[in-house]
Amino acid sequence: MNAAVWPYWSWVLPILGVTALWASGSGKRWGWLVGFVGQLLWVAYALASRQYGFLLSALAFAAIYARNYLHWRGDIPARRLSGQPCLPAQSADLPDTAATSLKPPTNKATRNS
Repeated sequence: MNAAVWPYWSWVLPILGVTALWASGSGKRWGWLVGFVGQLLWVAYALASRQYGFLLSALAFAAIYARNYLHWRGDIPARRLSGQPCLPAQSADLPDTAATSLKPPTNKATRNS
């Protein structure tokens, strides 16, 4: 397929890319899949238009989108958007340092005088 035959490449590819970034940044895991599919279309575009330089970038971006989909924890951006602090998740194995770090330090030298 020649790129000139299907003139919508310049619309479909950026719309997919922007949608993927918006969804991923909003805490939606499916955004990484949309980005991955978009990269497959970039591969098709590179082959159809004989612009083989796009192949390397499309494969690199596809690998990043796949990796982020597999490792995504959507709670961090969602908390940031809701105004909640972005603290690491508390584990039962770790001491609760947030409560103790808010206490003012005590100065033993001034307490005894």
